[in-house]
Amino acid sequence: MLKAKTKRKLRNRKTKAKRFVFFFLIVGLVSVGSGYLITAKPFEQTKPLSTIAKKVSANEKVQQDKTLTDIKKGLEKQQIEVNAIKATNEGYEISLTDSGTVLFSSQKDVQSQISSLQFILSRLTMEGRQFSRLDLRFDKPIIVAK
Repeated sequence: MLKAKTKRKLRNRKTKAKRFVFFFLIVGLVSVGSGYLITAKPFEQTKPLSTIAKKVSANEKVQQDKTLTDIKKGLEKQQIEVNAIKATNEGYEISLTDSGTVLFSSQKDVQSQISSLQFILSRLTMEGRQFSRLDLRFDKPIIVAK
């Protein structure tokens, strides 16, 4: 009888110790999680993208006009025929007479984009393929075939 009581007491102590450790583990996890939520702000709302064109300052307008003339001169130098060139929020949209539309980035060098366009056009001409849209705004150009 004595042995059964000591075994029961020992078992009760073990379960109390397990509950104690489990309780502090839960409290620790909750405190770490709430600390993360307070400091990291993972649910902070970002501003939605606007479809309305932003206002362009006079200095940006002059820079934009200079870039447009650089694009026109560069395309004429490479003998690429153009219908129209217009500035957009992301860069410049160029519609070619023979093919489709080309998008240039305003963040990248114009001359490198023109040389990339010339290379791609010559490659597509050799393959006998045409495109409806060519996007040079990214590291790797995106070609949408007709």
